[in-house]
Amino acid sequence: MTASELNKAVKKLNSELYRMSFGDTEKYFEYVGKYAKDEFRRLYFADTTLESLSKRNILVMFRLNLKHRFIAFHNFGTDIKLFDN
Repeated sequence: MTASELNKAVKKLNSELYRMSFGDTEKYFEYVGKYAKDEFRRLYFADTTLESLSKRNILVMFRLNLKHRFIAFHNFGTDIKLFDN
């Protein structure tokens, strides 16, 4: 998956979750449990270092994980490269 495809997929997942949050709550939680969790995990494990994501999409991933807890907090973002060494 290229960086642009990954960024587009994160934006799509975020917008879909945002759009569904205004509708029927039952459908929203069904979507989160069945589709969004798998999609989030697929996107996260495509690049665990988060190097190919834009700053905005990194923040979106953090916010989505904080809200829905798709990945355990103590495991999320542990492979992020802080320096270029």
